[in-house]
Amino acid sequence: MKKKHTSAFAVLLAISLGIFISCEKDIAFKGEVTDPMLVVNSTVNTDSVVSAHISQSRFVLGKVSPIPDVENAAVTLYVNGTVMEKLAHKGKGVYKGSYVPKPSDEIGIEVEAPGFEKLGAKTMMPENVNLSVKSVTETVKENSYPGGNTGEKLIELNIKLTLTDNPEQENYYFIKGRRNAYYQGMLQFSYPLDLKLSDILDNKQVVGGGDAVSGILWEEDEGNRNIKNIFTDLFVNGKELGLNFVFHEPVQTDPDQTIEYEIEVAQMSKDLYLYVISANKAISNNGIPIVEATQVHSNVTNHVGILGAYNSHKMAFTCSRDDSNP
Repeated sequence: MKKKHTSAFAVLLAISLGIFISCEKDIAFKGEVTDPMLVVNSTVNTDSVVSAHISQSRFVLGKVSPIPDVENAAVTLYVNGTVMEKLAHKGKGVYKGSYVPKPSDEIGIEVEAPGFEKLGAKTMMPENVNLSVKSVTETVKENSYPGGNTGEKLIELNIKLTLTDNPEQENYYFIKGRRNAYYQGMLQFSYPLDLKLSDILDNKQVVGGGDAVSGILWEEDEGNRNIKNIFTDLFVNGKELGLNFVFHEPVQTDPDQTIEYEIEVAQMSKDLYLYVISANKAISNNGIPIVEATQVHSNVTNHVGILGAYNSHKMAFTCSRDDSNP
């Protein structure tokens, strides 16, 4: 009897293995192969001239290869509905003009190229960011971090800013930072700061807010790791938002060495916000078969690419050089 059970088990095992072990088979694609389309990628701001990268789309089932640049396009810039200039090709599909956008400008781009359908896109330049300094303090402390030198003195730089939201419109923000090191006034190196909004939010300065605000604005999950410095004014509309930055630096004794922290707070267009959020979701879901593909937001007429805008306010703060003048 035991022998019969063993034999039956072997048959079931063979059947199950046959289910999970598959053979490769080429299946001919019988659908319609889509023609390449123009792709516009442009993010304009109030600190630089308008530029755009023009390329062409690639068939999703086609051969994997670099995305081809389009180098023979006619790219026209419109400002508030009026032709401003033609953007000149500078190489590798990058087209640049001479116009620097202003707050509240409507920026439009129209692209024509032989063999492609003409396309266009529009975006609104955000207004200036209403950002002010609440306080900047420095405190000299002894190093208490693991692995640090015993008795080493650190300067704790505490920067408190106030962002006042405009209640008359929808606003979309991002916050970035950099640490810059200078020697004799020359920049030696610079790197971006890993700023997480739920860490720098000063809840005490959110009118009608409280601890729940950080949880509502920024979901704490792995899928949002690339957008942890982006938020909307949905729950802080028309209010003052407090931002609290804390940095630590060894006390500087070399008069030629300067450490600077640069903080950038920017308003961005709704289209750019939606593009970044949807693109992040698409990247996070890539390769997960049970998740429906995410449609990446586009404001281009053929729905491929993005014309986004932002207007930033930058502030720089320098650490003291010695502990006698904290």
